[in-house]
Amino acid sequence: MARLDRYLLREMLPPFFLAIALLSLYILLNLLVILSDFMLDRNVSWLDLLRVLLYRLPELIVLALPISVLFAVFLSLGRLNHDRELIALQASGFSLKRVIVPVLAFGLVVSGATFVLNDQVTPWATQQYQRLLRQLLVRGAAPQIQENTVFKDPSNRIFYVRRYHRETQTMQDVLVFDPQGQTYLGELAGPFPQLLSAKAGSWDAVNWVLREGAVHQFDEQGDLGYKADFDVLTIKVGDAIQNLFVEQRLPREMTRAELNARIQTFQRSGQPVSELVVEFHAKIAVPLGALVYALFAAPVSLSFGFRGRAAGIIVSILLTGMFQGAMFYAQTLSRRDLLPAEWGPWLPNLVFGALGLVLVLNVDRLS
Repeated sequence: MARLDRYLLREMLPPFFLAIALLSLYILLNLLVILSDFMLDRNVSWLDLLRVLLYRLPELIVLALPISVLFAVFLSLGRLNHDRELIALQASGFSLKRVIVPVLAFGLVVSGATFVLNDQVTPWATQQYQRLLRQLLVRGAAPQIQENTVFKDPSNRIFYVRRYHRETQTMQDVLVFDPQGQTYLGELAGPFPQLLSAKAGSWDAVNWVLREGAVHQFDEQGDLGYKADFDVLTIKVGDAIQNLFVEQRLPREMTRAELNARIQTFQRSGQPVSELVVEFHAKIAVPLGALVYALFAAPVSLSFGFRGRAAGIIVSILLTGMFQGAMFYAQTLSRRDLLPAEWGPWLPNLVFGALGLVLVLNVDRLS
């Protein structure tokens, strides 16, 4: 029997690791496409880009591990079906329930590993990912500066640079249009547009520094209401960006212990906790998806005789879509208080797990 268990595990490991690699690579490539404009606009180096992707990787692996179990089960059992090895095992006195035992053990081990990764590593990595993105946003808030170009900064100010010297990273003949009117004198200037002109300027990765210029403030009728000259004007873009972010960590950046402490604090102060409760239970429910996938996929593959890799891949994709769709929908309902917060993460596991258990108990008769 131990030989049978080792044999089945050896059959599942190659497609399991292959599925992890392919799923992670696919998601990373999509993330790279999403971040491409952000990275190009801010001259982000390849090293920083690699750090962004590496910090994102643990969260992607947490999502890929349960799905990889599903692919591994269908591909390995499909091959055994195709090569008639399951028939040989049954002829040797092994029931299909016995064949499922190492599959469930494999799913349980993957669930345990996913839980540790999701609760201990992923919160830290996600926190570093968010922090790095914020640093890059602040450090590289300016687009690539070119001559005779118009661009917009994160505060919706419109810049025009007539001439740019790359060697000294200085600008000449700069125009700045501020539709909110907060650049010069701040709120004292009123909420009307401002036009700033400067003979020279520079960018130090946090501030725009304009020199030898003038500011024109318009009133509500569009007439010139105020004019002033300046020698040096510093526009603190970095501070404006940092103020957009809340330093408090997101729920997915916390461990279960930290989530539990925050839930209790919010409950004592009467604040809503649905989002936190959903994330708290998802820390266990999502990793257990690997065991649920194994519990459901093994009897389905054995009972309905999916032969070959193509059929296993197609069925795996369909079941993954159904399970993931149910999981995201149930969690969304819980976050909106349309479903008890504790139910959302667990409902798909309970439904698919119960169906899988019924199939396991009847797998020999169904096959």
